[in-house]
Amino acid sequence: MKFEFSPELSDSIQVEAMQVYKLRLFTPRCAQKICEALDLNGEWESEQVVDRYGPGLDVGDHEPAPKEMQKDSSRMNEKESAASDEDGVRKSCQSFATMPGFYKPYKAGVEKYLYPVMKELWPTFTPRIVRNPYCVKYDADDESLYKEMRVHWDQCIVSLVVALNDGYEGGGTFFPELVYATGRVAAGSAIIYPGGVAHEHGAKTVTKGKRYVLVCEFF
Repeated sequence: MKFEFSPELSDSIQVEAMQVYKLRLFTPRCAQKICEALDLNGEWESEQVVDRYGPGLDVGDHEPAPKEMQKDSSRMNEKESAASDEDGVRKSCQSFATMPGFYKPYKAGVEKYLYPVMKELWPTFTPRIVRNPYCVKYDADDESLYKEMRVHWDQCIVSLVVALNDGYEGGGTFFPELVYATGRVAAGSAIIYPGGVAHEHGAKTVTKGKRYVLVCEFF
């Protein structure tokens, strides 16, 4: 997979709320290709399974991290499950770990194009691990998939959420304590923010169509 990072990335940063930034990460064509690859691959899993792909993933595509590097779950200390139901039931997530040829070029592109931006935003933070990204599919009509996600917090230093498609209604990420919601974000654009309890967030209900997002965590 060839990831096309937006040539406007470094000039597109907008402050949306306290340490919540919006930027153009991928070209729209790249975002569309990711969606197509997800549906073609079809390895949809539960949030519980995807959460257990550990953060140290320089071990090659299609391989989980060594057992000692895996987390039991990035949701284990939350006040409630982020999912719309009990973890392990709805298979709405797909990790780059199941998509050969995705993780390494993604990581290389992130290091080249996104790391300098992150350094500008958080000068004291030096990212050392790019957790294997995963994608979430929300579907307004399919009861077996997510429609929204409850308020939760991410156990990482920095979180990235990338919009991969248009053509749906509702949806978007919201931060209740910051009184801020993204609304529908253009395909290829992203929000980036600190992980942790100060940035509790959730996903609003998709009321029509399908919404695809890519989630990546940095340590």
